[in-house]
Amino acid sequence: MEIPKIRWNLRGSECEKEVGKAIKNSKINRTQLFITTKLCSPNTTYDLVIKGVKESLRNLQLDYLDLVLIHEPYASSIEMYKALEHLHSKGLVKHIGVSNFNRKQIDNLLNNCTVTPYVNQIENHIFYQRYVVMSLLEWK
Repeated sequence: MEIPKIRWNLRGSECEKEVGKAIKNSKINRTQLFITTKLCSPNTTYDLVIKGVKESLRNLQLDYLDLVLIHEPYASSIEMYKALEHLHSKGLVKHIGVSNFNRKQIDNLLNNCTVTPYVNQIENHIFYQRYVVMSLLEWK
């Protein structure tokens, strides 16, 4: 059986609730889905990250998320990432990642955290070419 390809780019708890209903009503086996969400402002402290992910889990009616990304670099990115590591250790988040981190920010993360980011999602498209940044981000 082919795995369904469903792509949503939605934000906010109401959207998550609707996606949760759609997932539940689809009858698709959970193991066939890869659910990703992002943390952004105001969820930039350890406690708010924990609260935000748990709220997303409730809204989506899921036991775990496959991937949670920090939406962009914040002054508190290390604190946020440590909260995600905690959720990862509890099985609530399978993979942790970041978005739009440069090499220095990735190195800082690697030096201060224990779980290597699963992904660094970089905005790159025809109107916003990021070849230099992408070439600098080759993993060690």
